[in-house]
Amino acid sequence: MDVDKNFYFMEMNTRLQVEHPVTEMITKTDLVEWQFKVAAGHPLPLSQDEIQLEGHSFEARVYAEDPDRDFQPAAGKLYYLSAPDGFARVDTGVRQGDEISIYYDPMIAKVVVWGDDRSSALYHLTDALNKYHVVGVPTNIDFLSKLARHPSFFAGNVHTDFIQQHHQTLFPPLAALPDNVMAQAALVFLLYHQEAEQERGVTQDGKDGDKHTEMR
Repeated sequence: MDVDKNFYFMEMNTRLQVEHPVTEMITKTDLVEWQFKVAAGHPLPLSQDEIQLEGHSFEARVYAEDPDRDFQPAAGKLYYLSAPDGFARVDTGVRQGDEISIYYDPMIAKVVVWGDDRSSALYHLTDALNKYHVVGVPTNIDFLSKLARHPSFFAGNVHTDFIQQHHQTLFPPLAALPDNVMAQAALVFLLYHQEAEQERGVTQDGKDGDKHTEMR
């Protein structure tokens, strides 16, 4: 209710948000652990006044999607997956060899970093994104990396029209693919068809086995 006695409803979401690792990083807390403690009847470990904020944190959501096609979601097998380590916290539910399905959100992981200030946190974020490699599906990793390195983003001039305003620099004209990318694409193509042939062979063996059984 405001000073003029106007009453407003406010939606309250009583679950952890996707961005909760950022809170954990700058408060040095484990919110999931706190939830378990409260559910078990224990009091909160700290009061609001006891929580100290320290440093700066970023979270980047790595998705199986194609930024060059209006961020169209993708599906497929993760033939190769190498996540960063060190300064980066990587929250994920997939591993190399898993499938990104059409039935669920195509998020691969959340990459979370911390630094003493915004600039150092951004350095750790770009470093982590440069060390994240996925083969099998298109991802937004390169887009996130360009976004994190953008001068306006670095300066904190971020708003809801940021991507539209800086579209030309974030989506430059496509250049010829380097040899290493072409080699990776060829490897994925070969692995895909090799796996398909193996699966076809297993199926055929199973059918042949059934025939032999019937003949006996």
